[in-house]
Amino acid sequence: MATSLDVGSGTLRYPQVLNRFGVRSYGIDLSDAGIRACVDQRWAGRFAVVDGTAMPFRDGSFDLVTCMMGTVNHLSAAQRERFLAESFRTLRPGGLLVVSGWDPACRFQTFMSFHSPAEMAQLRTRLTEREPLRAECAAAGFGDVRTTPFCTFPDWLVTGAGAAGTNADRLARLVDLDRDRTAHDPTVSGQMFLLIARR
Repeated sequence: MATSLDVGSGTLRYPQVLNRFGVRSYGIDLSDAGIRACVDQRWAGRFAVVDGTAMPFRDGSFDLVTCMMGTVNHLSAAQRERFLAESFRTLRPGGLLVVSGWDPACRFQTFMSFHSPAEMAQLRTRLTEREPLRAECAAAGFGDVRTTPFCTFPDWLVTGAGAAGTNADRLARLVDLDRDRTAHDPTVSGQMFLLIARR
């Protein structure tokens, strides 16, 4: 069975999704506030308060390491280097690293309204463009490093879109438009980008 680790997991959103697809998924974060507030406690055994720059896992423990929703932008350059080294070490040969980051090249960057003004100000000081992050991954030993933009539309287009009913249809149309736009022009900037690298 495939195994995954989500770094900066918060509420274990991604491990729970991957688990539905048969992936044995775990999460780590610097705090357990998200899991205590939002998650069925049966998941507590799949979560640990751990620093992603010093992971207590054996070499080659995972098939997939994820770091989503701009968590990488909370790291300094030195922390990012250690996180990438730890991700490389804990992945099995052929395993994948998947990271999403906020794209500083985006003209309408609003951080998808997730953060407070103070958090947004801090994030702006730690944004890393796609190419430098690709180079950091390559320096850590990863190969086949690719990036693709997403969220190529401003927040106001998403306002009111949700997971049910007609709003879900609207969100699905935006996702289709986003995919079509990035397929047509992979150099376009979105609010975020996805980086995929192979060990």
